[in-house]
Amino acid sequence: MNIKIKSGITDDVVRGVTECYRTYASWADRDREQVETAIEHSDEHLYALDPGSDEVVASARVLTDYCYYGVVYDVIVHEEYRGTGVGRAVVEAVTDHPPLEDVTQITLIARDGLVPFYEKCGFERHPMTIEVDGETEAFNRMVLDDDPDDDIESQSRSPSDVPTTN
Repeated sequence: MNIKIKSGITDDVVRGVTECYRTYASWADRDREQVETAIEHSDEHLYALDPGSDEVVASARVLTDYCYYGVVYDVIVHEEYRGTGVGRAVVEAVTDHPPLEDVTQITLIARDGLVPFYEKCGFERHPMTIEVDGETEAFNRMVLDDDPDDDIESQSRSPSDVPTTN
C-alpha cells in the first residue's frame, strides 16, 4: 500500500489517532484529550495517512533522550488497514527518522504474537540480563503502583486484550 508518513500534531491528527485507538478493544477508552496529551508529550510522533483520503490510519510515538535510548510506544494501525504493510511502514519510518539517527538503542515491548512482526522490522529479542562488574544480572520490568488500593495484577492485560499491529 502506498501511504504518506508524516510527523507532528494537528486537530485532525489527534482525531485520527483517537479513532485508530478505538479500533482496539483494550484501548477503546482512550479519549481525545488523553491522546492529545500523549502525543504532545512524546518526543517524536509519526503517523501514516491514506493517500486517497488523507485520513490517519496508523501511528507510533517515541520517548527519547536523542543519544542513548529511544522507546517506541503505541504502534497502532486502524483495523481496516491491518495486514496491508502500514504497520511495518510506520515502524520503519520510526527507525529511519532523522532525529533518531544518533540514538544508540531503540526499544519497544511486544507481546509474543507480535515478535515475528517486529523481527521483520529489524528488532531482535533482547535477553533481560546485563553484564555488571563481571557478573550477569537479570533485568526486571517495574511498574509504579500509584494507587495502592488498586490491584496492579488485575489491571494487566491478557494476551487477547493487547493490541495487535500488522
